[in-house]
Amino acid sequence: MIWINGQFHEDPHQISVFDKINLGMTVFTTMLAQKKEEGNVMLHNGRAHYARLVRHATALRIPVPYTENILLESSGKIVKKMEGEFFAVRIQITAGEGVRGLSMPEQQTAFITVSPIDNPANLQPVSVKIEREIVLLAADPMNKIKSNYAYRAMARRKAAAEGFDDVLMMNDMNAITSSSVGNVILKLEGVYKTPPIKDGVIDGVRRATLLKSMDIREASVSSTDFMFCDAAWIVNSLGIRAIQSIDGVAKPIELLL
Repeated sequence: MIWINGQFHEDPHQISVFDKINLGMTVFTTMLAQKKEEGNVMLHNGRAHYARLVRHATALRIPVPYTENILLESSGKIVKKMEGEFFAVRIQITAGEGVRGLSMPEQQTAFITVSPIDNPANLQPVSVKIEREIVLLAADPMNKIKSNYAYRAMARRKAAAEGFDDVLMMNDMNAITSSSVGNVILKLEGVYKTPPIKDGVIDGVRRATLLKSMDIREASVSSTDFMFCDAAWIVNSLGIRAIQSIDGVAKPIELLL
């Protein structure tokens, strides 16, 4: 089941081929949902996800056509109808369906999809490669928005072909920014660090909660910092993964929380 523009549908094939999502005029957020034994649904940091969705849509000058309550309540209704305990809820806003070209349609598109996932507590450590050929521009505002993941997806496939689980992306200033699907945190000489937004980093919701709950410094980090770090992690709203090796060099596996 999906939700699109105020309606629930069993058939997921609802997006028009003329929707501006084809031109990258879109933003999304992905949050963790948990269905309790009594049937209640917990949307982890739902309000923070909606707030970021609005920030990113505003950056692209795309109006968000539905309120926080409507989008979060609709997400919970889909989760309730699904089997399982943990789910990835994706809320996406597009500029809408329109004529050929870059003009902004009058009506935007909003849709919600839900997918079952494994218990985040059971996530396994990953091996990563530092990607040095496909780089992200620190000054490009799109690298700070959850929208087009084409470069990250290409880098991840490239790393997978070489036997790695994920990739560490770099910017044009030779600083590490993120993994393909999450923010990164490292511990270097006992100090926890995460790349700053100015380096071309997405303002992850889990990243924000960790900055508030832990002593983590926002600071640019180099590939050398990662190669010599004490430990490192990939974090996003669906969980925390320890990095067990970087470019084939083993790293200690530690719990971040």
